[in-house]
Amino acid sequence: CDIYEDRIAAGKEKYSGAKDFRAYQALLNSPVDAVLIATPAFLHAEHLEAAIAAKKHIYCEKPMGVNVA
Repeated sequence: CDIYEDRIAAGKEKYSGAKDFRAYQALLNSPVDAVLIATPAFLHAEHLEAAIAAKKHIYCEKPMGVNVA
């Protein structure tokens, strides 16, 4: 899942048959089992919460959030 076309194209070239998603919500609504959260740190909490709500297995890069809230 990415918002940049060139990165999606590179991923599809490297992994033939890969599906592409431009919005993380669409990815989380798909039948994937697990997600890797490797976005900018200020988005980790939002993406982590959404992945938990979607009942996905999650690997999240540090930090999980940028503040206590």
